[in-house]
Amino acid sequence: MLENVRLETARLALREISLDDADAIHAYAANPEVVRYMVWGPNSYEQTRKFCAERVANRKDPNRMSYELAINVKPGAIAVGAIGLRIKSVENREAELGYVLHPVYWGKGYVTEAAQRMLEFGFEHLKMHRIHAVTAPENRASLAVLARLGMTLEGTLRQNVRIKHGYRDSVLHAILSHEWRSAAKRATKTNHDSTGDS
Repeated sequence: MLENVRLETARLALREISLDDADAIHAYAANPEVVRYMVWGPNSYEQTRKFCAERVANRKDPNRMSYELAINVKPGAIAVGAIGLRIKSVENREAELGYVLHPVYWGKGYVTEAAQRMLEFGFEHLKMHRIHAVTAPENRASLAVLARLGMTLEGTLRQNVRIKHGYRDSVLHAILSHEWRSAAKRATKTNHDSTGDS
């Protein structure tokens, strides 16, 4: 069991959520624009506190199935978003990727950067075989993130999610472990070649 996960990228730190994050998380979780395509929200403050408390308790679970981490922009420690992997099937080694970000930080590539690190964590440390993500067809920004991650469009699930005012479709993307590893090797080679090293 991994109880205290901390992951880093060039610009971000991804770390466990605590009760102290409630105010920062609520700043975006209560925003109707942020949660427009979500099955949850806009949150009350009590709902946000409950979410944080559940994340703290989840860390102690010996059969932990969810890794939802706060996104910090270095060198800051404020949660500007969250990103997570939820193991959907231990037997099939499949997890679901999800993310949310405060609108002040949209358009800077932070979600893509955080998601790339989470995929690495999922495949290398959790030993997943397949990681998928679903998003609303209208959520163009999220669709663009999934494409940049190299995930394959697998289809549309019709009216499979009930949200605030009815049902919505979900666009399904996924990536397999060998696909991720091949892409990671290509990226490493490209970065190596660009330095001019032999």
